[in-house]
Amino acid sequence: MANTALPFKSPPEPELLARYQRILDCLDSLSGAVPVDRLADELLALEPAADVERIRIRLHHSDLPRLEDTGVLSYDRTRRHVRLLE
Repeated sequence: MANTALPFKSPPEPELLARYQRILDCLDSLSGAVPVDRLADELLALEPAADVERIRIRLHHSDLPRLEDTGVLSYDRTRRHVRLLE
């Protein structure tokens, strides 16, 4: 899913855009609905200096809802599962 053009109203900062791309790449490498905890663990492997709990919180409250608004993924907040949309 490299070089995905995300349809944001205003483009995010390069660091944020790179984080979103890592999220999408991780989801692309996993299949089906992925638990947020699993996604956080995958991202931790790419960001070893980060804290997994902080990654989970950022995913739940910020990253996944914003990416869902673009229409590239679906996030079930109740079950805490996320999946890419085709």
